[in-house]
Amino acid sequence: MLLSGKKIDNVEQAAMLYAESWHQIDYHYRKFIFHYRETGQNSVLGELKEKVLKEYSNKWLLQINNKLQDKMNDVDEWIYKSQKAQVQFLKIM
Repeated sequence: MLLSGKKIDNVEQAAMLYAESWHQIDYHYRKFIFHYRETGQNSVLGELKEKVLKEYSNKWLLQINNKLQDKMNDVDEWIYKSQKAQVQFLKIM
C-alpha cells in the first residue's frame, strides 16, 4: 500500500506528497468510476466496482485521513501563510 510505513511529519509534507504522487490514486479511482458508469454493465462489473470502492475507501481514504488528522490536530494555524500555499500562487509568479 502506498501509505504503509510512510510517516507524515506535518500537514505541509502531506500536501507535498499528495501533489507529487498520492493524487494518482484519486485520479485512477475517478477514472475507473467514470468508465464503469459509461459501460452501463453494472451487473457484469458490479463486483469489481465494489472491490475497488472498498480498497479506495478503507485502504486509501481511511488511512490518509487518520494520518493527516493526527497532524491537523497539532496545527495551531493553517498553512495558508506558507510560501507554497495556493493563495500565494499568483504572488510567486
